[in-house]
Order: sequence, then C-alpha cells, then structure tokens
Amino acid sequence: MSSIIRIFAIFAYLFIFLQGSLVAVPMGLLLVVGIFTAEPLMMLFLGLADFALLVLLFIPQKKGGGWKMAIELLLFLLLLLPLIYLLMTFSITGFNNVLFMVPLTIFVVLYFWSVLLDYRMHRKAKLAGANIIDEFAETSQADTSTTA
Repeated sequence: MSSIIRIFAIFAYLFIFLQGSLVAVPMGLLLVVGIFTAEPLMMLFLGLADFALLVLLFIPQKKGGGWKMAIELLLFLLLLLPLIYLLMTFSITGFNNVLFMVPLTIFVVLYFWSVLLDYRMHRKAKLAGANIIDEFAETSQADTSTTA
C-alpha cells in the first residue's frame, strides 16, 4: 500500500509545473534537461534530486526499519532542494498558481504518508515477530517444567 502511495507522490512531483518566462515547465522535464543547462548550484540540486529518484526505485524492495525511514526522509529533502532553491531565488508570485501548489501539496502529503505507513507496517511486523518468539519461549518453558 505504501509503495502505491509513494508512486502517486512521485508522479505528483514530476508534474509540479514551474512557471517560465513564456510557458510552464514540468519538474520531470527540468530534472532531465536542467542538469545540462542550469547554473552550477541548480545543477547540483537537480543532480541530487535525480539521484534521490533513482534510489527510490530500489528502496521499496529492501526491508528495514528506522534506518530506512531516515533514508527516505533524507531523499525527500533531496527532492525538495531544487524547489526550495527556486523559491528562494525567484519571486513567490511566480509560484502562486494551481499547477505548482496542488502537485506540490499532493507530493508532500502522500510522500510523508507513505513513509509513515511503511514504518508502521515494519513496526507491526517486528512486534508480531517478538510476540511469536515470546509465545514460543513460554511454551518451551512450560514443556520443560512438565517434563521435569
């Protein structure tokens, strides 16, 4: 469930439209083309965002707990770096449109939700595993006390 939510969050991220001088450009296109044409600091942020997207392709296949949540939150920050830089560089009025605000809000909410769901599922599995081990230990102690 959390991986499906994360896929929707990443699609929303790729369709955040940034208003240019003539037309709006989707974030997905900026991530691909901007690495070659942007200024050096923006190139770095776009490269880090591309790296974060590539890592997110492989993370859902790995199991983990708190460390996985920490990595996913770090990747979230890497994805937001280009947007934060653009918000600090240009006037906020250029970002006050529906094509920017709605996908950005969807991305932030769904991404956090997917990370929290993933962590909760891991936590439940860990607690269920601990309960099974406790029950096994209790039954084995009961068996040894009855045989003695």
